[in-house]
Amino acid sequence: MTNTNRLASLSLCLSAVLAILFAWGAHAQPGAIENAEPTVVGFPTDWPAGPARDAQPIWAAPGKIRFARWDGGRIETAKAMLSGWVGFNPPIPDYVDSMTNWYTPHTVRLLKEAGVNTITVTFSNGFSNPTERNHQEQLKEYIALCHREGIRVLAYESIANMFWEDMFQNVPESKDWVRMGPGGKPTPYGAGSYAKMGRITRYMARLAHPGWREYLKKRIDLAIDAGADGIFYDNNFNEYLFETYREMYRYGLSRKRDFVLSGNFHSNTYVLNRITNLISTEDGAEPGIYAPANVPERDAAKKRLAGVGDGYLVTNLGLYRVLNALSNGWKPVIVEDGKRETSDRLARPIPARRHQLALAESWPLGASMQLFSEGAFADGLYRARPAAMEIWQAIGRYNRFHAANELLYLNAAPWANVAVVLDESSAGVAALNALAARNVGYRVIYEHDLTADHLRSARAVVVAAVDMRPKAEAAIESFKSSGGKVFRLSENPSIDALARQVAAAAPAPFTLEAPAGVLAVATTQNAGQRLLIHLLNYTAQPAGKVGIVIRGQVKSAALHSPDETHGAMRVDGANIELPWLDTYSVIVAQMERAVQP
Repeated sequence: MTNTNRLASLSLCLSAVLAILFAWGAHAQPGAIENAEPTVVGFPTDWPAGPARDAQPIWAAPGKIRFARWDGGRIETAKAMLSGWVGFNPPIPDYVDSMTNWYTPHTVRLLKEAGVNTITVTFSNGFSNPTERNHQEQLKEYIALCHREGIRVLAYESIANMFWEDMFQNVPESKDWVRMGPGGKPTPYGAGSYAKMGRITRYMARLAHPGWREYLKKRIDLAIDAGADGIFYDNNFNEYLFETYREMYRYGLSRKRDFVLSGNFHSNTYVLNRITNLISTEDGAEPGIYAPANVPERDAAKKRLAGVGDGYLVTNLGLYRVLNALSNGWKPVIVEDGKRETSDRLARPIPARRHQLALAESWPLGASMQLFSEGAFADGLYRARPAAMEIWQAIGRYNRFHAANELLYLNAAPWANVAVVLDESSAGVAALNALAARNVGYRVIYEHDLTADHLRSARAVVVAAVDMRPKAEAAIESFKSSGGKVFRLSENPSIDALARQVAAAAPAPFTLEAPAGVLAVATTQNAGQRLLIHLLNYTAQPAGKVGIVIRGQVKSAALHSPDETHGAMRVDGANIELPWLDTYSVIVAQMERAVQP
């Protein structure tokens, strides 16, 4: 696009958005701005079977997806302006231009360059269907172009958000669909900076209303007709989520046999992934060693972060284990690392080295980190600015490694002789990240599923659940009476002491000698005959010598890494030494006998 055309497009976009703002302003309701109240979520006593594994498309297997949140287009620009986002209210003209004109062949080429094979596109984010129609017509062409390049596309849709001024005007019956909060007032979407507009612009819908659910089905129809491979729901802060997701999945499957449904759930609703076939959350954090000034003391205490040098180690390995427990071994997991060490995600992308760490951190458990490309980063990519392209090239190098070595991640199970038991509130994820940061390996079991058989291969159990059913308590007592070690998170205020006790009770299949800030994750393939040790360096610099001693007889060992290795790995029986670890490497050991807990 020439500069003249780009300026003309920007001018039209700004004029259109300003016209919308002025028109809607006439409908604004006076009154104080309120934040949405936290929602209490109830879960069924007996869960339905959920999606069938044989309906899952081959492309959506754990270990195959390399994902990007690819939001954009005119309705995304309007959303950003009406939500008070950084860079869009007040608007930075370049950001408005790049976001509005995002869905072009140029950005498909960007995806190919970065090795991305699955994306979301902004399809419906809270405006009425008539308002979003022109945008969706444009997306038909874009989705077709992505498919020609082998890229799968999920339609991003808001499950409960409505820009009420537009909805009330174009869909008058939607006035009855609004969720009412304290005092009988509409519940606002809680993350909008409404002071910038002088009014509330986003309300939450009442999912229990049949009219709203029928409107959601119409949007599923529109997405499938546009060629989308599935739906990615956001804004899941509401009652009636379980019933709505069950209904939407059944409806989508009736329209498309290999329909994929994902919900951007948060910790108190993670278990709703039982009724989806793609697991998602935006609860991840930029991994690395944080400076003390960027970690308030209350947060360090709350998260029980591990100290490394003068900083704190931040990892998402516990979060990935929690979601892996809900995957049933066949649902893919995608996580957005939305929390930045400094600044806002719209203003500051994750640096290149940390982006590579974030990608690699997800791989051992067959997951994918969601690349986030809005705001400053998207604009940098759109205009090929050197700083943004350096990050994009670093991402591409890692994604190409993943694609070339896919067999390292397919059908891999986390090796663990430690079981962590959670209840359906999923409380304790921060503590589980903290255990992982101290190189404690484990698998997560929800107490709803727990039986004595689930603990046969365990040597220690960490109870992080607050509430447990009698069946789960009986399984733990049986395990304890047979000599197993049981630790309760509530009785261990020191995560360091707990990590030492668990490691002593249930030794890992290898010992690790490495500089502080290096973590190891063990997985197995071929019924334990193949042991994979994934090494992750969370520091800002390459680490020196790393030593591994594997329990058991090693037939052969090989090293794989997307980084320069600076010297050959040395193998002496079960003793392995790496002279250099940049950000990520994986050791693949073929064992004489299956590695047992």
